[in-house]
Amino acid sequence: MNYTLHHADCLEWLDAQPENSFEAIVTDPPYGLKEFTDKEKSKLRNGNKGGIWRIPPTLNGSTRAPLPRFTVLTKRDLEDLDSFFMLWGRKVLRVAVPGAHLMIATNPFLAIPQK
Repeated sequence: MNYTLHHADCLEWLDAQPENSFEAIVTDPPYGLKEFTDKEKSKLRNGNKGGIWRIPPTLNGSTRAPLPRFTVLTKRDLEDLDSFFMLWGRKVLRVAVPGAHLMIATNPFLAIPQK
């Protein structure tokens, strides 16, 4: 099985790809509107005092990494996410062959009702 991993700005990278050139796309798109800002990363490094990251419980003796609280996204944040994914989706459809498979990691907190 052949595959290639790409680490790039996805919108710019998709623009550089030829039409109808991918039979499958597997992606974990960015959701970091707030949690990856310098301000929130600083709070995380300092024990998350007042931050939006939640520290999950230890499970079976294994400590899990902090997770963002998607529930802190404002209406405007969700609209920005909607705009991003609409643009991203158009670019993906351009490069995917008809019948291509698309696997997207997502989160139910990010479900945005369509207008």
